[in-house]
Amino acid sequence: SVLARLYARAGETAKARAALEKTASEDPQDITSRILLINITDIKDKSAIQDLVDQIKKIEGEQGFRWKYQQARLWIFSDEWKSHQKEAVDLLGSNIKADPRDADSQLLLGIVQENSGRLSLAIEAYRRVYQQAPDSAQAVFYLVGALQKNNNLDEAGQILDEAAKRGIAEPRLAG
Repeated sequence: SVLARLYARAGETAKARAALEKTASEDPQDITSRILLINITDIKDKSAIQDLVDQIKKIEGEQGFRWKYQQARLWIFSDEWKSHQKEAVDLLGSNIKADPRDADSQLLLGIVQENSGRLSLAIEAYRRVYQQAPDSAQAVFYLVGALQKNNNLDEAGQILDEAAKRGIAEPRLAG
């Protein structure tokens, strides 16, 4: 809802949550409000997020892509990410197979690979995102970070220079 987004931008999280919960309760098929609720819910509140993911899955069905992304995201950013790593990779892989241009799933897959110590696979995933969306600050940030970890400093510098020329701003790139 537009109202919820305005509240969220103004830092009025409680009002945004109330507006989104109202929208979700009034429209049992509304996925957007549930995703926005996930985005403003503290990652530590896993049960609330899992409930929203389950609702999205019920709406989309087993083959849906948004619930798969949100489920993988919940697992990856939880303390128990290692125990769900394979499942998260499978869900993201399913999304990418269905839509190779799914930059969000590609980026999340890169994060999983990087967190698992598979830096070359992470770099591949980040490169795909960067090739699809060279103006994405997140794509630049993750790709440059992984390249630097891999001692590909020339390529990392080149990508940063290109990003600067295009005016890409990402606070994490400055440091």
